[in-house]
Amino acid sequence: MVKAILEVEAPLSEEFLLSRIVQYFDRKRVTSSVWNDYELKMRGCEQYGITRRNGFLYLDSCQKIQFRVPGDLSRSMEQISPEELAAGMLAILRQEGVTDKKDLYRTLALQCGVHRLGKEIGRILDNALCLIENSVVISGDQLVLK
Repeated sequence: MVKAILEVEAPLSEEFLLSRIVQYFDRKRVTSSVWNDYELKMRGCEQYGITRRNGFLYLDSCQKIQFRVPGDLSRSMEQISPEELAAGMLAILRQEGVTDKKDLYRTLALQCGVHRLGKEIGRILDNALCLIENSVVISGDQLVLK
C-alpha cells in the first residue's frame, strides 16, 4: 500500500503519510502504538525499492523530484522534502533568473501556504538551498541560476 502511494506522491513525509492512513492501523489519530506498528511494517522496505531518510519516504525508481503546489491536502513545510523544496527553488529561479534569497524564500513559502518566515522555516529552506548550490551562483544574498 505504501509503495502504491509513493508511486504517485514520492517523496512523502512519513508523518503526513501516517496522518492519512491511520485508519489502516484501526485508529483515528497517530499515536505511539501506530508509530510502533508502522515501524514494524516498514522493516525491510528497501526490498520494495523504498528508502527512508530523515522522516521522508523515497522511491528508488523516482529519479526526478518535482515541486508540487499543495492541493486539497496541504502539507506543512516540515512535511515537504528538502529535495522537493529545492526543485521549487529552481523553478522560481528559472522564471526569475536573478532573485534575492529572502524573496526566493518568501515566494516558495507562499506557494506552500506559509505567510510567515520564522527561524524554523528559514532553517528548512536553507537546507533545501544547500541541495542546489551547484546550480546557483550565490553572491551575498543574490542568487543567480547558472
